[in-house]
Amino acid sequence: MREEKNDNSWIWALLIAATLMIGALLLGNDMLFVLKWYAALLLGTIVFYPVAAHLFAGFKDVPWFFAKVCGLMIPGYVMWVCASARLLKFGNAACIAVFVFCAILVYLLPYAAGRKTPAALYKGADINRILKRELLFAAALTGYVYIRAFSPDAFGTERMMDYSFMQSMYESSYFPPADVWFAGQPLNYYYFGQYIFTYLSKLSFNTIDVSYNLSLGSCFAICLCLAYSIGFALMEKKGKAKAAAGTIGAMALMFAANMHFFIFYKLVPMFREILGIGGEYKAYWYPDSTRYIGYNPDVADKTAHEYPAYSFILGDLHAHVINVFVVLSILGLVLSYLKRREKYAENKGGMKQVLIDRCVFAVGFLIGICAMENAWDFPIYFVVAGAVILYANIISLKSAKDVILATLIQGGIVLAVSMLVSLPFNLGFEAMVNGIEKCTEHSRFYQLVILWGMPVILLISFILVLRRRLTEAESKKEQTVIPFKLISSEDIFTVLIGLCALGLVIIPELIYVEDIYSGSFKRFNTMFKLTYQSFILFAVMQAHIISCYLCKAERPGQRKGGIAALVLLILCCMYFPVAVKMGIGTVGPKGELKGIAADGYVYEQCPMDALAIEWIKTETEKGSVILEANGDSYTIYNRVSTLSGRPTVLGWRTHEWLWQNDSEVVDERDDDVWDIYCGTDPAKIRELCSKYSVDYIFIGSCEYEKYLPDGMDAELLKSLGEVVYDGGGIEPVYIIKL
Repeated sequence: MREEKNDNSWIWALLIAATLMIGALLLGNDMLFVLKWYAALLLGTIVFYPVAAHLFAGFKDVPWFFAKVCGLMIPGYVMWVCASARLLKFGNAACIAVFVFCAILVYLLPYAAGRKTPAALYKGADINRILKRELLFAAALTGYVYIRAFSPDAFGTERMMDYSFMQSMYESSYFPPADVWFAGQPLNYYYFGQYIFTYLSKLSFNTIDVSYNLSLGSCFAICLCLAYSIGFALMEKKGKAKAAAGTIGAMALMFAANMHFFIFYKLVPMFREILGIGGEYKAYWYPDSTRYIGYNPDVADKTAHEYPAYSFILGDLHAHVINVFVVLSILGLVLSYLKRREKYAENKGGMKQVLIDRCVFAVGFLIGICAMENAWDFPIYFVVAGAVILYANIISLKSAKDVILATLIQGGIVLAVSMLVSLPFNLGFEAMVNGIEKCTEHSRFYQLVILWGMPVILLISFILVLRRRLTEAESKKEQTVIPFKLISSEDIFTVLIGLCALGLVIIPELIYVEDIYSGSFKRFNTMFKLTYQSFILFAVMQAHIISCYLCKAERPGQRKGGIAALVLLILCCMYFPVAVKMGIGTVGPKGELKGIAADGYVYEQCPMDALAIEWIKTETEKGSVILEANGDSYTIYNRVSTLSGRPTVLGWRTHEWLWQNDSEVVDERDDDVWDIYCGTDPAKIRELCSKYSVDYIFIGSCEYEKYLPDGMDAELLKSLGEVVYDGGGIEPVYIIKL
């Protein structure tokens, strides 16, 4: 690669080491956990780099960041299949063995197929650029984990739920894992995202208390780096503009909010002060930009329109958050496919070279992962990938018949591979949807403009630029009035994903998926899931359009438009530090560094319970059913099952109602738990405990709070079995073995 003839690899290696040393100074002993985690990720990246280099051959830049996804997903998926088929128990040794097995295949299969060997791929790699990329990842991972260390608790919102998934899987030998909040039943939710980081926990010999925040840090760093890589690839034909595009892509995806933030955080208060408008005014709070339609003004149509910056500050390790790096990988794959197909545009080839393409099978694999991580992304990226593949076939095949046939066959391959990949998951999974309904409520137009106006205007302006380019070429009667010669594959890719993003904004105004949310919240989940992906697609789109306008403007007005768009994007990126201050607190020497363990809230709020939970984790068998008080969502109730990974009879009511898609079975368990704690007939209590195979009864702070006013008799419960743990105190913590 012409730009980097000098071998400065030692400098970049030293900078990576310096970054990790700074992390050690900032995080202290916790950096040991980070280093083990980082080493496991780095090893996977190195070993599976040849796979990424083969899949992303359309990129001139090294596909180093995509190798991180390969290093996670390939051995992680194989391990999951083995545990789902009960061929191997999910443990540290098995994870290492599967990793080694997959690594051997990576290095042996190319020899057997007579293809370019991994050694040859490494030999031609640009080590300087690889180390530069690794420096970006190391800095992003360490920086985010440091920020998270000021607010590490997996408590509040749905963090306890995400933690419980990981702890349950960590304690599981086989899959699907047990639903720790619904004893006797497997987890009926999209758990593969949390699984992949539980797998990494086993591989790195970390426990879930530290792995929770390390998982968030990995997601943040991988997503930031993939956004940079895709932006870079979109402009790699245009010299120095590629670094600008990569930077803009990373900013737009990982740090920016929608325009609601700047308008209501800065402009509205400023104009109120200038115009002397008095009266009560609600100060901006960082989730406000995700809860605008339905809340301001307050109407009976509540929706959500979140984005990655908010997700990573909130700290929920949700399915849609983890899946961001998967969908970015899908975008990278189809972009690589399109760039390779463009090479055949002048001399159109036959069907054979198109149909059996590695990228098509890889897209099928990742879309299958979407079905297990965040099911909404399955149809979304099937359509997005299909649109890009269709255009690639249009420019590289000879006839319309070939284009249609090839696209249909490739769509069938993607669908078949994805269904095969997700088959072990779907065999035991029951969907939680009840149909599709027509919208009767709609967003106000000005609200849509505030949220989505900026990227939509950019998209429309870019389409007009491309149209003008074609019109001018025709008017000059140029020899090559062929669209793909005047409009690059990167331009078309940008337009296609922009149109898909716009469609995702429009769909919730027309229809919604019916689930347990009803009344004022019937559109909530649909808008949330679809517009989250539209934000991602718009972010990638902006990387290309803004950098084109800034660095490769065809008219002076384009440069001015690019500057205006960049300024607006930077203003939106102010959200990140503002939200960190609001959601996490003071970060730095003046803040309180708590460490990266996510379970500290239990030791702070109910220390006696925490000690009893430690006892449970070490002294009880995996899978033992431990009865505890069930509570409402987002509370500290069900802290025993969450932190121990031992199942209980019932967890958060609303969540189990969603997962079971049945309120009656939840109500039955709720009543039975009350009858055990507050019952007066020992025989009846024993019968109910036997019904759910309860091994231990836990009496602690939440049980006293919920059931003591209703007549809970601790002495009666103690008489049912052996008191194996007595915490002492005014309200002693008891664990009773039945």
